[in-house]
This record gives sequence, C-alpha cells and structure tokens, in this order.
Amino acid sequence: MKSNDFNRAYKNFCVQDFNISTVKSPPYDPEDGGIPPDMVDSIVEDDWASWKTVPSKLSESEVLEFLKYYSKNIPEVLVEYLLSDCHMLDELGLDETTNVFIPHIPSDDPLGPMKQLLEGWKLLLKLEYLPIAEMGPGWGPICIKHDGGVVWFDHEQLIDISESAELKELECLEQSVTKSAAEFYMQIFTE
Repeated sequence: MKSNDFNRAYKNFCVQDFNISTVKSPPYDPEDGGIPPDMVDSIVEDDWASWKTVPSKLSESEVLEFLKYYSKNIPEVLVEYLLSDCHMLDELGLDETTNVFIPHIPSDDPLGPMKQLLEGWKLLLKLEYLPIAEMGPGWGPICIKHDGGVVWFDHEQLIDISESAELKELECLEQSVTKSAAEFYMQIFTE
C-alpha cells in the first residue's frame, strides 16, 4: 500500500461527521484516560468533551525504535498509523456487524495505548504475532502474523495457552481477518 493511500483514507475518515466525544474528568490527569488539553475541541456536557486531532510530534525513528523492541516484522502501515495525527478514536467498524478497538494516539502519550496492548499480549509477541487491536468489546487480540496476514484470537481460547507454547499451537486458533495489515487499516478507515 502506498503511504498516500493510508493517509488519504485516514484524513477522510477523521473529517466525517461522527461522534467524537469522550469522557474527560477535569482537572485533566494523563492517567484518567481523558482527553489531553491540547486535543479538547469543546466541552459538550459536564463530563464529556469533543476532541480534535492534533499533529503528531513523534518521529519515524522513535516509532521504529519502539516497535522493534516488540517485533522484527514491522509493516509500514503500522508505522504510518502511529505517526498519523494524534486522535482519541478507539471503536471502529471492521464490517457492518463487527467492531474493533484500536489503540488511540493521545498527544501526551502517543505510544502509551499501543504499549499497553503489546504488553498485555506478550505471549503472542514471543510467537511472532504483533497485536494491533482488539476484536469487539474484549473478544480478543487482532494481530499481524509473521507472514503479514491479520488474524484474530478468541481470548477464551488463549487462557489455557502456556508460556512454553509453540507457533503451531496458536496457528490452529487463528481466525483470518484480512490478508495484510494495509488491507486491515484501509478497511477500518473506509468502512
């Protein structure tokens, strides 16, 4: 996928008229999951605020260094996503009936939500699966496979997987989502 394709799809998605309100607990505390002050567009009600995208301050080298700590297979589109404008998007449609929860990119800690996702699924990282999102509300991780495909694991099937598990044990639990990370990101930002 060309960089311009992702950027165009992402920008078009962000200018659509969709609900961009999130809980904000004044005074703002980075730990509360609220909107960073520079991303607040307007206060809607007492505990809700509309957010706006702001330019990312991350460099490509920072993102690559961060991702290389977790994986040797880093798709270009994942770097592009993490370098995109800071946003508070989380729940997006994969298709008409399925939602995915992507790590948002808050301006005060742009890699924090992605780090939480990666740290939460270390076993998958060890077996060369790179978590990039969660399916549905807590259904399980969506990962980029070592071969570039995107798969989903039902979290209940992962409960009994041991730390000494081998790749073949997980391969039989995979459920295909898309053929590539580029296709996955294009699908969620154009759905």
